[in-house]
Amino acid sequence: MWRKEKDSKELQRELDDERYARERAESLLREKEENSVRERERQRREWKEESHWNYRQADNWPEALSKQEGLFHASIDDGEETYFSDGAKACARALELWHQVEATRNSEIETLKARLDAIQVEIKTSVASLLREEGSSQGWVQVASALEDDDMTPTEWLQW
Repeated sequence: MWRKEKDSKELQRELDDERYARERAESLLREKEENSVRERERQRREWKEESHWNYRQADNWPEALSKQEGLFHASIDDGEETYFSDGAKACARALELWHQVEATRNSEIETLKARLDAIQVEIKTSVASLLREEGSSQGWVQVASALEDDDMTPTEWLQW
């Protein structure tokens, strides 16, 4: 009888240990899943914040008009439909007008862009020449040569 009692207690302890291990594994799995959900939500929030920030940044007026039109459209359901709807239409029309007016000045724009490009080449050539005057070590010569190479882009030069 003593053996039966011991076997029964041992069996109960083994069952308890198994149950505890199973509950612990389930708990760890739940925790891992919850952490994964929290991480996805955090990444989604970060992406949304970055996207929102990027949507409110512009390098020029056509880009700003285009983004503002989108912001106005997104706000139309917020109650002030007339204001936002009119604003969106005004941005769209401003973009149309921008392209029309800009088209009348394309020749001038292209001439100025070409002149700016030529000035940049002159600057690059002057810097290369000045570097060669100031130093003759391999590093200085290599940098000067890169600046003098009209076929090399800055990005290509950085790929070493």
